Amino acid sequence: QQMLQDGTAMKVLDGLVGNQLLAEQAQKGDYQFDRDYLVSKIKEWQTFQDETGKFDPARWNEVVRKTKNWNDFYESERMRLARGLVVKRAAASARVLDADIRKKFEDDNTTFELKYVAVAPKIAPTEEQIKETYDKNTAEYNLPEKRRAEFVAVSLVPPKPALADEIVQRARNGEDFAKLATEISAAPSNETGGDLDWMREGPVMSPHRKPVFALKTGEVSEPIDGPNGYYIYKVEDERTDPTSNEREVKAREILVSASLSEDEYKAAQDKAKQVQEKAKPSGDLRAAAAEADLDVQTSGQFSIESLNIENVPDSDARFFRSRLAEVGVNDVSDSFEAQRNIYVAKITELEPAVPQPLDAVRDKVEKDTIARIGNSPEYRKQCDDLAKSIEKNAKSLQDIVTQQPELGAIVESIPSFSAKTYDFNKGPMWNPRDVIEAAKGKEAGAFFGPITDFMGKTYFVELVGKTPPDEKMWTEQWPKEEKQLRDQALQQEQGRRLGDYVAYLREDLLTKGKYQIDQAAFIRALGLAPDQQEKQPEGEKPSPDAETATAPGADAVPPEVPPPPAEPVPAPAATP
Repeated sequence: QQMLQDGTAMKVLDGLVGNQLLAEQAQKGDYQFDRDYLVSKIKEWQTFQDETGKFDPARWNEVVRKTKNWNDFYESERMRLARGLVVKRAAASARVLDADIRKKFEDDNTTFELKYVAVAPKIAPTEEQIKETYDKNTAEYNLPEKRRAEFVAVSLVPPKPALADEIVQRARNGEDFAKLATEISAAPSNETGGDLDWMREGPVMSPHRKPVFALKTGEVSEPIDGPNGYYIYKVEDERTDPTSNEREVKAREILVSASLSEDEYKAAQDKAKQVQEKAKPSGDLRAAAAEADLDVQTSGQFSIESLNIENVPDSDARFFRSRLAEVGVNDVSDSFEAQRNIYVAKITELEPAVPQPLDAVRDKVEKDTIARIGNSPEYRKQCDDLAKSIEKNAKSLQDIVTQQPELGAIVESIPSFSAKTYDFNKGPMWNPRDVIEAAKGKEAGAFFGPITDFMGKTYFVELVGKTPPDEKMWTEQWPKEEKQLRDQALQQEQGRRLGDYVAYLREDLLTKGKYQIDQAAFIRALGLAPDQQEKQPEGEKPSPDAETATAPGADAVPPEVPPPPAEPVPAPAATP
């Protein structure tokens, strides 16, 4: 319902329609490609790449041996290439002006200094409101159930590529880390030499990031396994934040891709499934584990709120606690996949939830009550009305403090920031680009607002000052960022041209009356009419009656795609 109301559902549908229209144009174009060229492009598929992203003849030969009919392979790649040509042709007229690129660099690197006031009438919940929150959500304030489990873990961590150790050695021998990252790293940060900018250690952080903060300036880490492979870090500098007194480090990363092959992944799944099927009927996890040659481990006590669980990797803790939250004592779970392992677990101990009286959890209940009132339509309207009054009568932040004493408003400052460096720990949770856009063209001392943050909170802002990039930044940073900015701008412009082309195709179909949506099917797809499961008689298409209407954003009539040749097309040769 929410997806339908906020337009998300139609955006998804429009995207699917766009893909279908482009595929139809590719099919109509009857693009043909030499067989050897198709083979060379198929070899670039990820299926045939090794951990370093290079073509793996062994994987190729395995598929060649197993597959007799390559019709689908060739047709799939032909259509992919044809669609690419359609897209390229549609976007070919895109152009980017030098002046626009320089303006984007200036906008991104102009720093702003602001002061702000939050428009948030104080909420003082009554005892009745606090008790209402508690009575409606009593179970939420219980001390949660606590469990212990014995479990087996089938590893999903791929073997460390030899390349990872080689890179560590090269970096420690003095090779330029940024250059290595640009040339080798599989992370998106490779475009900036693996730059992670300034970082500080937080309470909630990906486990593969934590080792960064154990490094001293100039040190290079060992390879650390994480999502998509092994990470290598180098700390280039460190500083202490003057406000929080916390240590911050400036680091770079290199990601060496590593993943299990399809066969290895399937083997891990099968092994865990084997343990599950043996253990669930009997409840004897240890016997099932021994038969599969797996060790049984024992967890520490945990609840649904536990961030760390003894003997369970931190990256798996969330999956572990949530998947076992409904498993009863002495019961064996189904196998379930986390980030590093596939688990089968047996609950060996269960302490039930403990109810808490209101007085024991009053602070939490009061905070929840304030949050509930703050999200109510009545409070939102109160804030909106107040913002309109301020916008009409106030000329400065100090006016707000003076004119609205009941707010208890405080004028607060934000450290200077740019569109790229805004720190949400030091300012409101708003979109900094929205604030910068509102500040454009204004001089120091300008008062503007209201600005709404991601949580719906309202602010008024005063521009203290702004500083465009200086000559040093133009000399040092502009040459580094120009190509990236140009590429991004060109991609955006190409996207607009492609969008125009898809809109033209859609309009053409509308004009010809060939663009329809089956409203009943659309509603069923959104799960809003589960009782309407009537199927069309086989071979019939829905007619444009009350359940079918022509409308913008509707699905296109699929093209007639010819079936693949009846005769199997042989596989290409194996590769030595």
